[in-house]
Amino acid sequence: MGTCTETKNGSFRREYCQRNRAQRAADLLFIEQSVLKGKEHAEIAEDIAVLRNYRLSRQAVTKAVAQLRSRWEAAAIETFAAHRAKELRRLEAVGREAWSAWESSKASPTGTAEPGNPAFLGHVLGAHDRRGKLLGLLAPVRTEVSGPAGGAVRIDSAEGPAIDTKARLELLRRHCARLEELIEAEDRVEHLPTANAETQNL
Repeated sequence: MGTCTETKNGSFRREYCQRNRAQRAADLLFIEQSVLKGKEHAEIAEDIAVLRNYRLSRQAVTKAVAQLRSRWEAAAIETFAAHRAKELRRLEAVGREAWSAWESSKASPTGTAEPGNPAFLGHVLGAHDRRGKLLGLLAPVRTEVSGPAGGAVRIDSAEGPAIDTKARLELLRRHCARLEELIEAEDRVEHLPTANAETQNL
């Protein structure tokens, strides 16, 4: 059996590899399934040698895996773009419905000085905000977890001013001790004989 090897430019040496297009496609599918199962490249090459009447080098399998990864990445990008386009179309429909409802509400009495139901405008603005986020048109929202002016976060007691570290540890120790007392009390209650058991023993 001949061994399929690669030249420096990535092509196969024809004298050592007699695979046709269908065989190449079948091998690529087999390599993809093997990679998804977590098999190593050398192991995949040995599996192909057992199934086919030819062999593939480990380098050839590595080349095929790189080709598969490029396809996967392109498919993932395409799938993301398709989902985003679908969501944008859905938001457009929501915005149109909200505008139509707003126009209709202006023709109906609302019992207030202002015509129309402002809730529909809220839906319109919400759809626009969602579209802006999907398209990356909105500025990112900054969430600051530091203290004032970027300083350290100051933790104050609910009962008064901030307490030092030693006092916090002492407070935590007291809470733990109290919790242990409650657990022991519950255990003692669970082990007490019930009234029915005492009656049966009489």
